[in-house]
Parts: sequence; structure tokens; C-alpha cells
Amino acid sequence: MTHAIWLIPDDESLASISRLVARCSRFFGTAPLKPHLTLLSRLGITDEKVLQLKAERLATKLTPFEMQVLGLGFRAYMYQAFYVQLEPNAGFQSARERALQAYDVPERQSFPHISLAYGDMPDDAKREFQPVIEPDLPEFIRFDRLQLVRLQDPYPEWRVLWEKNLKRTP
Repeated sequence: MTHAIWLIPDDESLASISRLVARCSRFFGTAPLKPHLTLLSRLGITDEKVLQLKAERLATKLTPFEMQVLGLGFRAYMYQAFYVQLEPNAGFQSARERALQAYDVPERQSFPHISLAYGDMPDDAKREFQPVIEPDLPEFIRFDRLQLVRLQDPYPEWRVLWEKNLKRTP
């Protein structure tokens, strides 16, 4: 078992991405997932009270931001099987740096994306479905919530332990 810090799309973006997740789930025959952008994973701490305290402090330092959608992508990796790729920007980089500091984790490569489907699907099926769903991608996705999540296999068993709306700037 491990934990992650997720950024969650605002209600409008979440509705749009959730519709895409549902379509992917039907097409690929996979379990639906909760749309999110992983800000940080493998936190190196197992005490969930400590993890939550750090998440609470982190949330006070973050504000909502949006990211541009670059398109769809896929990999031969279960947790990046079919995803929306996002353009890293100052809002994301700032949130990521603050998360690394909050959890005292060394810098590691980041790949900003929102998965639409997890699993071991054939690349041919992914290539077939990509042009079908791509026209329905939003141009931007806004993130306005932070979650602390317990990750344990299988992924439908992942549990949100804590959530907070990010503060809005005046």
C-alpha cells in the first residue's frame, strides 16, 4: 500500500473528463476510474495522520489553475494505458515544487496527464479509439481540489482519505 496526492478537476472539467472515462470504459471493457492528475506519489510515509497534516498544509499554499490539453496518448503501462496529456505550466510546476517540499521527497520526473483507462489493452485498439474520442477533448482543464489517496491493488480499491478545495485568489 502506498499513497498519492491528486489534483482534481473543477466540476465542469470533471464532468467532461468523466464522460470520456465512461466511453473508454465501455470501449475497452475496463473498470471506470476517478479522473485526477497525480501531483505526487510514493510519498515515503505510511502514517496517514501525518500524510493528512502535510496535505492540509499543502492545500493552504495552492490556488486553482488550469492546464492546456495537448491531446490523447497511450503507453504499454497499466496506469498510463490511455490518457489525456497536459502541457506543464507555471501553476503545475509551482504545485509540484510545493508538494515535493511538503513531503520532503527528492525531485523526480513528472508526466502530467489524466488517465482515461487503465489496463492492458492492445495498441491497435487504442489507435482505433483515439480519433473517435479526440474531438470531444476540452481545450483546458482547471484544477481546484487536492486529495490524499490510499493506493492499493486492484485500482478500484483506491480510497480518497481526505479532500480540500484550493483557496481562490481575490
